[in-house]
Amino acid sequence: MACASTPVAPEAAGENPISTVGMTCSKPYRLTRDCSLMWGASREVFVEGYRIKVAGSEAGDVILVMEPDVLENALSGTPFVLNSPVHSQSTNNSFYALRCFLDAEKIEVTRVRAVTSFGNIDGDVLELNGDGYSLLEEHTRE
Repeated sequence: MACASTPVAPEAAGENPISTVGMTCSKPYRLTRDCSLMWGASREVFVEGYRIKVAGSEAGDVILVMEPDVLENALSGTPFVLNSPVHSQSTNNSFYALRCFLDAEKIEVTRVRAVTSFGNIDGDVLELNGDGYSLLEEHTRE
């Protein structure tokens, strides 16, 4: 397994990452809104100029954020090399767009954990001080 050539967001650097392989809709967080066991975040939203896939907790205070073209971007790297800088950078871009949106809505991000596998950054889990997920639902991409 190679190291990701795109680093995790600085906000997540001090936290233990979550393994994509071991993550489900019920662990390590209970994601009851728009979570797919197969694909993770399943609601596509459009914020800050980015398409983003999200899933959330019942209270909306935990959000899984993923970039929308996971498979396409994961395969954009060199064949047989497990990490993809395009995929990881796109995932980081999704995180920063969501972070900017939440800041504008006065929702504080209290913790960020990267979701990683095979050298890729597959997403981030954001713990919030309020219901940020309901605000995102209003930006669902049709």
